[in-house]
Amino acid sequence: MEAANIAFNLPVLRLDETLYSWNGFVHFWNFDIKAVNTSLRLYGSPYAALQHDFPSHLSLLTEFTETQFGSAIDLALKHTLLGYYLPLVPLDLSRRILSSVQSTSASHMKLRLGIPSSRLGANHPLKACTECIREDITRYDSAYWHVSHQYPSVLICPKHRCPLRTLQIKATPVRHRKWFIPGFDPEDVWVDFPTVGPAQIERLHKLADLSVCLARTRPGDLEHVTLATTYRTGLRDLGILTHSGNLRLTDLRRWVVDYYTGLEHIQGLNVLIATTHTWPALLALSQKTYPIGHPCKHLLLICALFKSWTDFEWRYQIEKERLVDATTEYA
Repeated sequence: MEAANIAFNLPVLRLDETLYSWNGFVHFWNFDIKAVNTSLRLYGSPYAALQHDFPSHLSLLTEFTETQFGSAIDLALKHTLLGYYLPLVPLDLSRRILSSVQSTSASHMKLRLGIPSSRLGANHPLKACTECIREDITRYDSAYWHVSHQYPSVLICPKHRCPLRTLQIKATPVRHRKWFIPGFDPEDVWVDFPTVGPAQIERLHKLADLSVCLARTRPGDLEHVTLATTYRTGLRDLGILTHSGNLRLTDLRRWVVDYYTGLEHIQGLNVLIATTHTWPALLALSQKTYPIGHPCKHLLLICALFKSWTDFEWRYQIEKERLVDATTEYA
């Protein structure tokens, strides 16, 4: 741990920059030969700095930086993917997760969040917008990874409406031994987003905006029973749910196909195939007994049911108050 006392040049942590991206610039600024040296100095762990989705050992990082970039919880929620996942996680579990990332490894984080069982994939590929890369290089002389681009349900840049490109890396995230910075290495291999029409771009842009709004929501704020009731209200407004509470499955499948046509085979949105061809996967979220559910599933349903995040929040608060009143009445 003596290495942590060596003077380091620390770059600014930008507003929408991932902690992984910032770690990489620390490494390049300080001419370290081995990535593990930088990680050890920042986190006291040889590979913690190289994890691009979920953090760990943050208490050592905040001690090293003297909290000039915020507390460990601020860093976790604003500069990693935890801010995207935790609003849907019960508050007690969210607090335990935030406590654990300050001192321990993040190796079991995905299991605790239920990601592997979601059928949406447990890896989070690095994504970037070509326009953002150009703007960043013009403004800062280098591009960086934007947190808002890394959310699984964000496939189009919220700012430029450009489809995001995915960095193709052979190694899995847990085996990364160097940093990848957008625009830094000309040998990086990018995978372009499939060509889609204007209607699909509009759907993806709305989904991206909703994803950013979700990530700004406090951990544990979206309680599942209230969410399920809110979704059922939206379905009833569309005429897909009868007043007796039964789903019109034929209407449901037709509605999903119409709303998301052309997107069901896009990587990251494969859950739409399950909705249209086998069973109503998204609509299971409207059942009060359903588990937490991946944020992407919730966002696909919110996107189709409500005009905007403001509209969804308003409906959610109405249902929340109604449920509280009903609980009080029968207490």
